[in-house]
Amino acid sequence: MTAVLSLVDATVVHGTRIALRGLSATIGAGESLGLVGRSGSGKSTAAGCLAGLLRPTSGEVVFEGRDVRRLTGAQRRVFHRAVQLVPQDCPAALDRWTTVAEALTEPALVHGLIAKRDRDRHVRGLLDLVRLPAAVADRYPDELSGGQAQRVVLGRALGLRPRVLIADESVSALDVSTRAQVVNLMTDLRDDLGLALVFVDHDLPLVCHVADRLLVLHGGGEIARGTREELRASPHPAVGELFRASELPPLS
Repeated sequence: MTAVLSLVDATVVHGTRIALRGLSATIGAGESLGLVGRSGSGKSTAAGCLAGLLRPTSGEVVFEGRDVRRLTGAQRRVFHRAVQLVPQDCPAALDRWTTVAEALTEPALVHGLIAKRDRDRHVRGLLDLVRLPAAVADRYPDELSGGQAQRVVLGRALGLRPRVLIADESVSALDVSTRAQVVNLMTDLRDDLGLALVFVDHDLPLVCHVADRLLVLHGGGEIARGTREELRASPHPAVGELFRASELPPLS
């Protein structure tokens, strides 16, 4: 596997609290990595480090073989375009005064990925990619359902042609049916576009459905890693609790 993005012995300290303790993880193109754990386990901190939103107190974030802290201005711009995070509260991530079409085109225009004359085609392509009807383009965030807002934010991220997509509990607020649809959409996009997908959630069976490899975090540290089958055999009691606490029925 050729690594696209890695954490290397990353530790994050907030005051006297260790939010993340010596975590290492690597993901390559077309792969999916699951980060799972209860609230406060460190999974969102790890996601923030991978996305470049948090700087580890110690350790490294490595993108395409380079320590992110040592990137030049132009290289950092490439990194922030290539690594996109879809947050938990997608409706809040959209400007309520901006239409869906504007939300989808503005980032691509800023990064010089499309010309103004191509905006309509860009919007149609992204809406089709995330399985939303063309009529959504003229709506405002307040006119969208939670699932639609999630897909718009996902489409906005995809419009930057990322290499890595990080979904940080981005489906946890959705109802079970919509959650399953969005999860299946993400796995299809991973396969069709060759994305590296980092999927973060507290629901271990759900993450098992998405991810090739999983890391289970507890108290800021790793307590287990492996495939779905390997985790089911884990003797750690916290892993078993996460399996039993799932809210989601098996996905097809």
